[in-house]
Amino acid sequence: MKDKLYTYKNPKNNRNSSMLTSKDENHPKQNQSLRKSSDRKIGGQKKRKGKILEMTTHPNEIIELVPD
Repeated sequence: MKDKLYTYKNPKNNRNSSMLTSKDENHPKQNQSLRKSSDRKIGGQKKRKGKILEMTTHPNEIIELVPD
């Protein structure tokens, strides 16, 4: 009985035992973000056209990469 009361009064966590921080009870779960949501929409600025490097049929320079 006293053992159970001791564990409730002094719970183990990563600071007072060899328990991992991910197993700590007060540790936030991985799918819970600590960031607060804002009113802004996601994405880039409006009317901003993105750039993409196109492949060419006749490149200026060919670099062959060989693994060691």
